[in-house]
This record gives sequence, C-alpha cells and structure tokens, in this order.
Amino acid sequence: MFDAKALALVAIRAVAGDLPLRIAATTAVAYLHPGVAGEIVHGDVVVGWFGEVHPDVRKRLGVDGAVFAFELELTRLPLAAPAQMQPIPRFPGSTRDVSLLLAAELPAARVVEVIDQVGEPLVQRIRLLEDYRDAKLGDGHKSMLWSIEYRSPERTLTDAEVDKAHEAIVGRLVENLPAQRR
Repeated sequence: MFDAKALALVAIRAVAGDLPLRIAATTAVAYLHPGVAGEIVHGDVVVGWFGEVHPDVRKRLGVDGAVFAFELELTRLPLAAPAQMQPIPRFPGSTRDVSLLLAAELPAARVVEVIDQVGEPLVQRIRLLEDYRDAKLGDGHKSMLWSIEYRSPERTLTDAEVDKAHEAIVGRLVENLPAQRR
C-alpha cells in the first residue's frame, strides 16, 4: 500500500508540483479493500485514492495474489510551473536516523506533521526508511525508522548543531506522540 501511495504522490508532484496534501483512510472506494485504502486530499478536494484492490474484485478478475492500485483526478489539480534548474548545494548535508516504537494505527503522515511543527530551518528532507511490524514488538505496535537530512545554505554545519536540532525534533516526537525512542 505504501508503494501505491508513493507512486500516486510522485505522479501528483509531476503534474502539480509540491502541493500541501493530506492523507486519510477511506472506505468510500468500492474496488479497494476497506481496511487497506486511503485518499489524497488537496485543500478540501479529494484528488486521488490508493490501496489494496478488494478481494472480490480480484476474484472476478481471476487474480490470486494481492494487488495494489491508485487512481488520480488530475483535472482537480493545478498545473505546476515549468521545472527550473536548481544549483547543487554548496555545503554538505548531514543525516541522522531515529527509530521509534509507535502505535500500529498511527499514520506516518502524523510523524512528518510533528517534525514540521518543530519548524527547524536546517531540516532539508524527511524520509521513512522502514515500517516494521512484528509480534515481538507487542500487540498493536510498530517500529518506524526515519532519516532526517539537515543542511544550511550558508555554511557547513557542525556535528553539535545537527545533534542539537535532531534531539529537539526527537524530543518533540516523544512528547507529542505515543512514541518511544528505540
């Protein structure tokens, strides 16, 4: 399901650029499995859906394995301005990873939202590297590994600066989410 969502977001960004999007669970799409489906919302408008194809639909099509899909309403999106060349950053970035133990139902978008709320100007990119679920973690829990890239456009950052920014973000995650650092 995460791959279908990621591909849908890539397609949206190719057409409309970097828009503020919201992801929400949905049961409104008949051909998608109601427990494994989501919608992509821009403003108040639903612009797409993604998820696992419903088992009844797969059965009618003669498909045995799990199938994932996405659908987009590209006409509901604004067209992006033509792509512009950007200079290669002059100063190196620094990456820090954090592994969190979270409730299984907590969406990844909520973690990104909390990181964005910190307002750390050095954050260049946030990536989810791993979403791990296993009985060893406890019932209703998952482990997520996040990679956060820090960079300044004016100078090379010191390890102390990056560590301070990273610890502030991790502290906010643990404080605002039902999360434990692993």
